[in-house]
Amino acid sequence: MSASEVCVDASLVVKVVVAEPDSDKADSLFDEWADAGKELIAPVFFE
Repeated sequence: MSASEVCVDASLVVKVVVAEPDSDKADSLFDEWADAGKELIAPVFFE
């Protein structure tokens, strides 16, 4: 993993897909990473 990659876990992705507490914070993180040109990666079992 390089500094241009961010490894996301399922709990974070669920907050983006399902409205729950702190979903707005998860959305902000994804926006921040997109603006910074980060590549999102996930563990292989996530596929």
